[in-house]
Amino acid sequence: MDMHAMKDEKKTKKQLIYELTGLRQRNVELEETFMQFRKTAEDIEKELENISMELAISLSEVFEALKKISYGDPDVRISEESEFEIIAKLKYKVNLTAKNIGEMVDQSHEFAMGLAEHFDVLHKVSKGDLNARVSGESEVELLEALKNVTNEMIESIDREISNRKLAEEKLREALATIKTLHGILPICSYCKKIRDDKGSWNQLEAYISEHTDAKFSHGLCSECAKKMYPEYYKE
Repeated sequence: MDMHAMKDEKKTKKQLIYELTGLRQRNVELEETFMQFRKTAEDIEKELENISMELAISLSEVFEALKKISYGDPDVRISEESEFEIIAKLKYKVNLTAKNIGEMVDQSHEFAMGLAEHFDVLHKVSKGDLNARVSGESEVELLEALKNVTNEMIESIDREISNRKLAEEKLREALATIKTLHGILPICSYCKKIRDDKGSWNQLEAYISEHTDAKFSHGLCSECAKKMYPEYYKE
């Protein structure tokens, strides 16, 4: 074997050793990379399991809340906290729906109570109790307007009845006065005294004053003045 062949063989062995060392290094690196990929895959799998668990729990809470709402419990509320924005928004919508339904239920209850009070007041008015009034305040605008209209109507009826009673009283008084002087009055054709129901004869002025509100002031007519005081009425 010549010198050139020995040098080439020695060079080849060194290259093989170098290449083997490189392969071993790459193998180590590949093994480390594989381990990193494996750990990443395990972490992802674990995170997916956690996500699936939170989604399952959150959806269970949402469905349970919707079930209670559908059964007539608008006071139900669930936590709106979540790592996932879509779940947080869904929980917020559920709570908002429950709140709106609760407000509608409260307004319906208040409206029913308000109408019951109105009917009770109107029933009292129909029985003659004009002091009855719809009381209290309501956040329902329609009930407030109905209360004002009802109370104004009752007050108007009360005033109308009071005015009618006053007018009837005045009419009775007038009729009583007219009735007292109604009919034929027995009067003396000479002295002009009037005989009352007891048979007594009374001066005309005294009789009329007693049975009416009329009062008398005395004076002389021109004919009587001439007869009694002829010296003042000479022709």
